[in-house]
Amino acid sequence: MVTTSTDNTVRIWDVSTGKPVSGPLDHVVQAQFSTDGKQVVTTSTDNTVRIWDVATGKQISGPLKHWGTWQLVSFKYGDATNWSDPPNGQRRIKHITDTHFTWVAYEVASGKIQSMAGGTYTLSGAAYTESIDYAGEGMTDYFGKKQSFTIRVEGDKLYQSGQLSDGTKIEEVWQRVK
Repeated sequence: MVTTSTDNTVRIWDVSTGKPVSGPLDHVVQAQFSTDGKQVVTTSTDNTVRIWDVATGKQISGPLKHWGTWQLVSFKYGDATNWSDPPNGQRRIKHITDTHFTWVAYEVASGKIQSMAGGTYTLSGAAYTESIDYAGEGMTDYFGKKQSFTIRVEGDKLYQSGQLSDGTKIEEVWQRVK
């Protein structure tokens, strides 16, 4: 069993003994069991996600700081040597959950989508691989293909670099949207 408290703590309990398996986990705003009941996923006030083993109460993964909503603030594509800002009047937003990602480029004034893609991803250390499961205008050539990157999060910035399946180099800086 997992209990949450108004002081933003969570405790994992052994239901057979009625005793806590873990000490209080601080700054937690949400907790959810995995589908098999063997793990608990928590999100915290510092925008991190952690995965806990229910039997031991020990943290087995995290903090996962890449989850959330991000806005593109700077990029280098292809052979570019200088960083560029997104075009005036355009915004690119990326949503990353525990299993999926979606990014959308749209015109700010009209809200009209200019391009988008999304799907599932894998993360092993800093190796981040996106599988394009759906794609909009300009991205259909990548549909069904894996895109390989490395990512790191420093504060409220996510740095993503690597290359698309056609060899195009990508370097992006994303700002967390609060």
